[in-house]
Formats: sequence, structure tokens, C-alpha cells
Amino acid sequence: MKTAERRFAIIVALVVGFAAFAEDDHWTYDSAVGTISDGVWTFSATVSGTSLTVNAVTGYPETRSVLDFAKPVRDAGWNNYVIVKLNPHFAHKKANTDGGYRPGDLEASEASTKVGELILPQTGLTAINAAAFAYCSNLTNIVNYLPDSVSSIGNSAFAHCPAKQDLFVRGISGGTGRGIFYGAGIRSITFGRRFKTIGDTSNGMGSFQNCASVTNIVFDPESSNINLPANAFRDALTLKQPLVLYGVTNLNSSAFSNCKVSSITFDKGIKYIGTLSGVSGLTEVHFLGTPPTSQSGKWADYGQGTDKTVTTYVPSKFLVQWKPYAAGGEIRKKSSTFSSAYATEPAKRPLLYEGKIQFKISLK
Repeated sequence: MKTAERRFAIIVALVVGFAAFAEDDHWTYDSAVGTISDGVWTFSATVSGTSLTVNAVTGYPETRSVLDFAKPVRDAGWNNYVIVKLNPHFAHKKANTDGGYRPGDLEASEASTKVGELILPQTGLTAINAAAFAYCSNLTNIVNYLPDSVSSIGNSAFAHCPAKQDLFVRGISGGTGRGIFYGAGIRSITFGRRFKTIGDTSNGMGSFQNCASVTNIVFDPESSNINLPANAFRDALTLKQPLVLYGVTNLNSSAFSNCKVSSITFDKGIKYIGTLSGVSGLTEVHFLGTPPTSQSGKWADYGQGTDKTVTTYVPSKFLVQWKPYAAGGEIRKKSSTFSSAYATEPAKRPLLYEGKIQFKISLK
């Protein structure tokens, strides 16, 4: 009898223990203590009307690795809330040297190592704040990476996240901070037609700097007035396909420094090219429209120490105004040659989400 009672007690304990770690199908907002919990994860939270901001993690599971912010949020009366801002601050802050979070100011925390999969809301989310998911060292999958509703991203929001996925940036109307994907594991980046620019990089920390896994960058053929700041893609990128800068009006200095790119095509409307110094493997530069001629040749620095000939293709109708920059068949650099052959518009590539990417440049 005692043995049976003992077995029953053990079963009850196991059931109770499992229930304690059971994950709910929704988040419960507790207004008395200001938290949301799904039975596994617990975060502090603030509410304004029905809009909810998720703040610092206050509890994290020992074994559960899925963090699902797409689940509905309800209070005890089953009133619904919408998550509009995510600010979990998983990473520890080591220093604050310039009033913002930089990768060098952060280090991983125990909580950050628990996240294996992150699911973001498909709608309602407008802001991902500084360092929100930085140094989540085991994060291998992010669902709804950047939903359409996101309008602003803070400094280092996804810095050093290893998730090897394709990233689609439709357009961030409120702007971005520095180093939002610094050192992240993303494989490719597609910019939608609403995209205009990424964060300030005046302190040398580019938004996609040190993203060593990126092998392809695509701009929507219908995009326009894009500004790419200095250091935006700096360090370690090796692009497997030619780079076509559709819609890019300003390409600032060192945007692709220390990257390997074989061919770059500038779209019609390009106004400023700071310098291509530091780009390795470059053999062709194409212009689909009028080449800029107001930088006194500075932009024609195609990279120091290159031992390859860089051939520049310019539409024939712009040959006359281009000649001052191509005197003697050179373009301000002995390793460059000049061709007035017309560079036809590259075949418009489907974007990543539309299927297999194809690319072709034809000359006539």
C-alpha cells in the first residue's frame, strides 16, 4: 500500500513539475506586477492603451529555447494587447562610450544563450530597440525577421546573431541605429523598393559590417534615392554575383571596403561615389546612365594594390563628357582601362522571395 502511495505521489509531482514548465498558447499580462509570461519566459512590460512594450527579461527557462512573440497577449480578463516594441536587452552592457550600444560595449548573458528560435509578430510591431537580441549566441532561426510593420531598429539590435538566413529589408521609415546586424550570420540581403538608407556609421560601425556569411546583395529594380553610408557593408563580404546598385544615388566612402566584388553596376541617377578603395577582385564597373563627374576623379580609386585591369563601361552618348576622366585611355589610375561600349541594363533579377535568382549583363 505504501509503495502504491509512493508511486502515486511521484506521478503527481511529475505532472505538477511538467505543468510548471508548460508553455501557454498566449502571453498573460499581469498589470499588478507589470510582466508578461507564457509559462516559460517572463519579461517586464509597459502598456499604453492596448499597445505593449516588452522590456527586460526577468525570468528565463532552463531548457526551453523558443521565444514566440507572435502569440496573442491577454490579461486576466482576456483583454487583448498588441506588442509594438521589443526591448529585451539580453546582452550585458560593459560600457557606454558614445551614448549608444555598440558591439564592443556588449557581451552575452546567460539568458541570451537560451534563445534558439525567435518568432516575431507579423503585424503590430513597429520598433526593435537597441541591443534587443544582440549576442543571442545560439539563435539559429528567426521567423518574420523584419515584419512590414517595423519602422525603426536600434543600435546593435541583432549584432552577432548567428542565424544563417536570407534577410529582406522592405523599408525602415523611422531609421536605424549603428551596427544593427554587425557580425550577424545572415546569408543574403534583399532591399525592397521602399528602402532608402541605413544607420549612421560615423563611428566606423556599419549596419552590415563583418557579416562574413553574406554572399549576395539585391536591390529592387524599382527602388530610388538610396543612400548607402560609409562602412555599411565593410569587411569580409564575398559576393558570388555581380553587384547591381539599383536606385543607389549616393555610395559613400568605404561602403564595400574589404569586400570581394567582381563587378559593380551603377544605376541611372548615381550622383556621388565616395571611393571604391579597398574593394578586392573588381574587374568591371558599369554605368547605366550618366557617370558622375563632380568628384575630381577621387571616386575612380578602384582599390589600392590591385593587379587586375578594371574596365569601365560607359554609355556611348556620355563619351564626350566622360573624356576628361578617361584621358589617354585611363581613368585616373594606371590599372584601369576605358571602354565606351554601351552597358545595357542588366536583366532584372527576381527578388529572393520570388524564386531563383538569375543575373546577366550583356554588352553591345
